[in-house]
Amino acid sequence: MSPSTALTVATPREYEVMLNQRMDRLSALLAGTDIDPEKFVGMTVQAIARHPELLAPTVDRDSLLLAVLSTAEMGLTPTGANGTHLVLYGNKVVPITDWRGLIKMGM
Repeated sequence: MSPSTALTVATPREYEVMLNQRMDRLSALLAGTDIDPEKFVGMTVQAIARHPELLAPTVDRDSLLLAVLSTAEMGLTPTGANGTHLVLYGNKVVPITDWRGLIKMGM
């Protein structure tokens, strides 16, 4: 494998940069909730750091970003404590909402 195609391990900092670059989108998704977009980014980075399997080189980084944005769209945080968990299926990351998240969303 050449250096340009080698897989690299992602870092929580890389995801923090990606999320900060999308702050306008996050702000729009979190509008009408009690979640501050900057705090959301911090909580997300901590959640990713607590689960090193999400940082593996084989993980589809776009799926992780989409899972985080979907969580924001639901008005939840991906911390697990607020009802949504980032779960790895194969090489894709999906947001799984548990009963606490469903209650918060009014379902």
